[in-house]
Amino acid sequence: MINSQLLSQDLTLIDIHSKENLSDKDRTELIEKYELTNEILDYADDTNERARLEFDEHTNTFLIVFNVQRETVIDDSLSDITLPVSFAIKDDQLFLFTNNDTHYLIDYITKADNHFTGDLDDRIWEIIFNTFDQV
Repeated sequence: MINSQLLSQDLTLIDIHSKENLSDKDRTELIEKYELTNEILDYADDTNERARLEFDEHTNTFLIVFNVQRETVIDDSLSDITLPVSFAIKDDQLFLFTNNDTHYLIDYITKADNHFTGDLDDRIWEIIFNTFDQV
């Protein structure tokens, strides 16, 4: 499910919340409406993706993958305690890719948005790094 929310200073948060994997409908919308590439979406949708920072020069898009703790732990298996979440930055849009276990990050982003007032480029990074710090 894709939800769009206007944050301060004309920054748009695009919240892509999937139960498991990105649906074909959502993938198509992200490619056609927001001009994200299949490569970016493949990285963002991979539940085994390692933490990383990528920059796509052709589309001027950053991708940040970060491992966060699950909101609820299913069992004592240490391998399932963290899951990757992804952020993509394109122009004045911040994309957040989460699933049911990591969607709590949306609250951190909206709280951080209320605290930072710098120019747009700085605000996007401040929001992302503040979110990492909260995790």
